[in-house]
Amino acid sequence: MGSHAGNFRSGFVSRGTIDLCDARIGGSVLFEGADLTAPTGEDTTDTALRAHGAEVGAEFNCCNGFTAHGRVAVGGVTVRARLCFRGARIDAPAGKRALTCRRSTAAELVLCFAEAPRGIVDLSHSRVGVLRDDTATWPRALVLDGFAYDSVQPPLSPVTATAAESSGTAHDRAAVTWR
Repeated sequence: MGSHAGNFRSGFVSRGTIDLCDARIGGSVLFEGADLTAPTGEDTTDTALRAHGAEVGAEFNCCNGFTAHGRVAVGGVTVRARLCFRGARIDAPAGKRALTCRRSTAAELVLCFAEAPRGIVDLSHSRVGVLRDDTATWPRALVLDGFAYDSVQPPLSPVTATAAESSGTAHDRAAVTWR
């Protein structure tokens, strides 16, 4: 699939899996304000958005009111600009994958959710230039094995950095490992 842009903005509603696997998009993918609901039933994957292996030439925005009732799976994506989840809600049960973003690359990753996802956020073996996040919405379960970033915004305060280093909980930034 080759395309210049994907515009699924406010008012876009999906009942079923949106599948952009291996898509080549020269422009942006815009899910700002979209409402996606994964299929339900015994033979479903519980995935609202799937884009494994997609290449996006600009921004991949799942932000500004984006809501996923089910998993968002964007493993192995390449985003030349920003992969954004600012103000997003990902409704996945605790213990299940909420956001899977393994082996992905982006110039910038924004993880400032509207509320902390209850499910697991997996960023393992991904590489980003700038990580933007909000400690108030850190996920409760976070997989960071091999995750790397060049800089973080806003910078950790000395108090937050010390608390993260000493607490050792799964959602603390100190859990980031480099290999």
